[in-house]
Amino acid sequence: MATFRTDDINFLFKLRKYLEDQSINKAEKALGIWKTESITKLKVLIGQSLDRGLSPVENGGRSTMASGRRYKKYSDSYKKRIKAGKVPGKTSVSPVNLKATGQMRRSLKGRPTIKGIALYYSSPISKYHNDEGAGLSKIIRQILPDDNQNFTRSIDRELTDLYTRIFERLK
Repeated sequence: MATFRTDDINFLFKLRKYLEDQSINKAEKALGIWKTESITKLKVLIGQSLDRGLSPVENGGRSTMASGRRYKKYSDSYKKRIKAGKVPGKTSVSPVNLKATGQMRRSLKGRPTIKGIALYYSSPISKYHNDEGAGLSKIIRQILPDDNQNFTRSIDRELTDLYTRIFERLK
């Protein structure tokens, strides 16, 4: 029968080091999986937010807002064009969901990086909504956070929960 003396300082140091290494390895592995799965999750969460006419950026970011995170309504002239059927794919004036043709929303891409993940829209239309302002009124409807901004707390919570689930399912 083998016995281990737990009062042996060398044994305790080795055990602590082993457990730390196991936790670090597990955390790093979980992070790698999370980077891939979070891109898919973010595409869904951003889409759900936009479907409701809400910015996925905390406090609406730099958006020209109607109230809170809700996007400002379309201009009267654009509403008339929608109602007249002159905006292909757009049948409703409310909520403002940035889904006229779906081209921009489908162009959301992501890739893992050393520091985390990078999200971007490959459609040039996105720069008008997110940065320069769309239409004659130059309304900004921010769809991605800038470097010094965050996603909403609910999106952050979903991403944190995703990491926790990944970490817990690893052996």
